[in-house]
Amino acid sequence: MDLSLGMQVDNWPPKHIRKEEEESEEDMEQDLELKEEEANQEEVEANREEDETS
Repeated sequence: MDLSLGMQVDNWPPKHIRKEEEESEEDMEQDLELKEEEANQEEVEANREEDETS
């Protein structure tokens, strides 16, 4: 029985792949934050326009 196989499983996925996954998760979080900020900005502008017309 080869115990080194267990060590290989612990090292999977390779570091460079893991790093890419972490970066893509960070990118998705940043995209979400940007979209939320844009939505908030549009809401503020819409509220401002409503205030001006009333």
